Amino acid sequence: ALPPKLTIAVMVDAKEILSFHDGVAEGVSKLFAKCEDSPVDIVRIAVNALDAEKTQPIVQCLCELGYKVFVNLMQVGKVDLADLEQVARTINSWDLLEVLYFGDSLGNMTPESVGRVVDVLLGEWEGPLGIHAHDNKRNALVNSLSALDRGVTFVDSTILGMGRGAGNVRTE
Repeated sequence: ALPPKLTIAVMVDAKEILSFHDGVAEGVSKLFAKCEDSPVDIVRIAVNALDAEKTQPIVQCLCELGYKVFVNLMQVGKVDLADLEQVARTINSWDLLEVLYFGDSLGNMTPESVGRVVDVLLGEWEGPLGIHAHDNKRNALVNSLSALDRGVTFVDSTILGMGRGAGNVRTE
């Protein structure tokens, strides 16, 4: 049993659902019941930034089930800013997401590159923006703070920076 006031979020890999042998709708239904029948409140879809437009059917199915849906654009540090601008414009046109996230998946971004990404995304995306920073070059904290200064409102962190590879920004 979970405390009733706790908000539960899960993350799914878009590749797994997009490649489901019986189609996206069936893949989503294998993983998720209606939100009212689930302890989960938020579903975050992790996707390579250049493949993000392919997630619309997943987002649509999850919204129809009653979930708040976030999309996490991975590896944005490798993406041309004009391409990223187009991705944000397209996602914004769906009018389905609660929050758009970007991830410094390789942990190689700087405050300056984070600032450029935030500016591009906020130029096209009209909702809240989030950052998920990895700490490969020990820039996760300064990158997260830079993102906050530029208008990001959601910042991921983990206790002691635990996470894949070099970890994430430390909550402490």
